Amino acid sequence: MKITLLGGNGFIGDYLAAKLKKQNGCELRVVGLASQASNDYIQMDLSRPNERLRPLIDWSDTVVILTRDDIKIIDNLLATLTAREHPIKIVYLSTLLVYPDSDLPQDENSPLEPRTDYEELKCVEERKLLWLMAENSFCKLCIVRMANVYGDIKNRGVINSLFQAILTSALFEINSPGDSTRDYIFIEDAAELLAFLVLWPQNLSHEIVNICNGRAYSVQEIKQIAEMITGVKINTVSGPSVLEKKKIIGDNKKILSLSGYRMKHDLRQGLKKTLHSYKKYFNLEV
Repeated sequence: MKITLLGGNGFIGDYLAAKLKKQNGCELRVVGLASQASNDYIQMDLSRPNERLRPLIDWSDTVVILTRDDIKIIDNLLATLTAREHPIKIVYLSTLLVYPDSDLPQDENSPLEPRTDYEELKCVEERKLLWLMAENSFCKLCIVRMANVYGDIKNRGVINSLFQAILTSALFEINSPGDSTRDYIFIEDAAELLAFLVLWPQNLSHEIVNICNGRAYSVQEIKQIAEMITGVKINTVSGPSVLEKKKIIGDNKKILSLSGYRMKHDLRQGLKKTLHSYKKYFNLEV
């Protein structure tokens, strides 16, 4: 199988590429904006038309979209894909944040209720790709709605900020009021399940699948677990209030049923491994 990862040199892409390279019969191409020395890496600005994109898409059996949220990237990809006549599978990385604010786990049939610009853009990109699938019978689409992924220094989320504060004795900023809860998944579990969907012989023309843990934690709860693991009291400062949903939890029954996978990390186990990664990065004792 010939697989192209668009935006594949980022946090999730690094782990996904490592998983796929271990699979027999997989040929991999990774596309990113930054310069990188590798035989399977292609430097390309996907937000601009590029004549090198068409032969790359023609070469691919599956294209995985891991790029930053940018409608220009999706539009350029759509223009290239509509000219293709051979079967292709598209795997698009979306987010659980498109679901409504709710105390209940949201499954793949839940309505979408975007609130922020980021959430709205993800919904727009999903709709554009669904249009492509509807207009082109050769195309199969798998939309992956991902929980908050953590576990490595490349991650730029709240857990990254937390461990940076622990290891550099910096203040940890918590945006007011700080009681929102999110579904978090460790990067090794996320990459394992995403690799499954990339390789999965999908029968239907389109699928929507959550990748998540099915449990939500607040920033305060994560902070308390991190303090227990590290033995370090984290000094905090209140940040500005932000527009965000109070509670987002995904329902992971579908992906676990399809894959037969059992989650290997709860939040405490994942944070322990995360601490190990950060200590290695900062050249501290591990």
